Amino acid sequence: MNNVNHAESDSKILAAFLSTSPKTDGADHLTPSAAFGIWVGSLRRQRGLSLAQAAGHSGLEVNFWLQVELGQASLLALSGALPALARTLGLTERDLARRLAALLLP
Repeated sequence: MNNVNHAESDSKILAAFLSTSPKTDGADHLTPSAAFGIWVGSLRRQRGLSLAQAAGHSGLEVNFWLQVELGQASLLALSGALPALARTLGLTERDLARRLAALLLP
């Protein structure tokens, strides 16, 4: 499946979430979870993975990937999913945890 088809597939999945956007802190600043999610989504797309492929490779649900990328996943859920996210994104768990920590504790 090429990147164009990935985009079409992701668009269909994201259609149910059109009214949802990354969380802000009320002052139009992205929350740490939203910034992390945007970064994760960028890495996923750079690796040429659709949401469905990322879910299949990681063993995590598509809806969880959406929650992560939209900044809606809880820190508890993120911490439990770091190994699967890291493996799918081609990172070490430590690198992924460091990125999340840097966003949380600037």
